[in-house]
Amino acid sequence: MLVKNLKKNLSIIFININLFTFFNYFLIVDLYIHFYLKNTFKILKILKFLKSSVFFNLHNLMDIKCDDINIFSTKYRFKLTYIFLNLYNHTRYFIFIFIKKNESIYSIKEYYPSASFLEREV
Repeated sequence: MLVKNLKKNLSIIFININLFTFFNYFLIVDLYIHFYLKNTFKILKILKFLKSSVFFNLHNLMDIKCDDINIFSTKYRFKLTYIFLNLYNHTRYFIFIFIKKNESIYSIKEYYPSASFLEREV
């Protein structure tokens, strides 16, 4: 029941705010919500919205990880994953970004100070 409500609310929010311009698609598996970003240029804008939004309320950055997917894909080299936790409805949000070999990405430490150490490790 909760998953159905989440899907319905996310669809309404995406249509009203026009978030489909930023995301390729999203998946909801149990209480894990996966967002797949189209490009790396809007990451700061998206995270600012997700942090300040009443529905998402992503104040806890849990982890940042990066996978080398060179074997599986010829277009992209890395898959960067941001993992957030929403304490109000106990859901985890995963934001995936696919990065080319020589492409850079903006730092998110201005919104999440704990990201400084995680970004250095990645």
